[in-house]
Amino acid sequence: MFTPHKIAIITDQNVGSLYPQYFEQWYPEVPKSVFAVAPGENSKSMEEAMRLWQWLLNEQFDKQCLIINFGGGVISDLGGF
Repeated sequence: MFTPHKIAIITDQNVGSLYPQYFEQWYPEVPKSVFAVAPGENSKSMEEAMRLWQWLLNEQFDKQCLIINFGGGVISDLGGF
C-alpha cells in the first residue's frame, strides 16, 4: 500500500475553513500542507496555477507525495491542471 511522504490539500477558503479536522483523518502520521485559493471562477487562472506550482516546488512536493483536490469545479480544474 502506498503511503505518501507528504500530502498537499488544494481547496478554497470557504471549504477549507469548514473542514480542517477532516484533513487530519487522512494518514495522521503524514505531514500535510494546505493551499487555499479565493472561492470563485477568478481562481481558475494561469496566475493561480503558477502560484500553486511555485508553492508545490517551495514545499518540496514530488511524485512520492499525494495531492488532494478538496472542493468543487474550480478546485478540480486547478488541481487537475
